[in-house]
Amino acid sequence: MCIRDSLNNLWDDISGDETEAGDVEYRGIYIMNTNDSDSFLNIKLWISEEIADAQTKVDIGIEAPVMQSIANESTAPSGITFSHPVSESEGIDIPDLGASEYYGIWIRRTVTAGDSHGSSLGYTLSVKGETL
Repeated sequence: MCIRDSLNNLWDDISGDETEAGDVEYRGIYIMNTNDSDSFLNIKLWISEEIADAQTKVDIGIEAPVMQSIANESTAPSGITFSHPVSESEGIDIPDLGASEYYGIWIRRTVTAGDSHGSSLGYTLSVKGETL
């Protein structure tokens, strides 16, 4: 499963001020099993493709189905462990999802201060599992 298209407008553009000063922002999304009868099992989540410069990157973490609210895009969600898995074997395990169940995913975008070339970022999150 590739969720690239639905994430196309997840982030705002990185401004010159953010590039100069640095910036960390967070977004929460859900993965959902849209099948009406089959379970989605042995699920892995990872960053399968990344186009970034050395100054910009994304990391991912998961949270129980009901995700916490954060005050604004610069407020880190509490208790979330972020990582940067770039292969299926390094991927984050997501609990099995029954029909119509979902699970929360947090994405952290980090722009390091002082990027004189202007930051850019593109990535693909991949999810793989089995049905039963």
